[in-house]
Amino acid sequence: ATLGGRVTATSNETLAASVERYVSTVALHAYKVTDADVDTLKAAGYSEDAIFELTLSAALGAALGRLERGLGALQGSGYETQKS
Repeated sequence: ATLGGRVTATSNETLAASVERYVSTVALHAYKVTDADVDTLKAAGYSEDAIFELTLSAALGAALGRLERGLGALQGSGYETQKS
């Protein structure tokens, strides 16, 4: 499976289409996630804890990617990070 051009599973692993769709939606368009999306995962046998972990992982991964791109855009523009 791929997300943003990156491989998200090794060749011998497969993700259910519902999981791949959910993770992609959380990462790219979180505001579009609905109760129906979560209900689909529950119906596929995923626990609320597993869905929470999927959600958190996808959101954090997307946030870190955006942070990296934002900081990269600031490099060379005179922006200096403060060191603690």
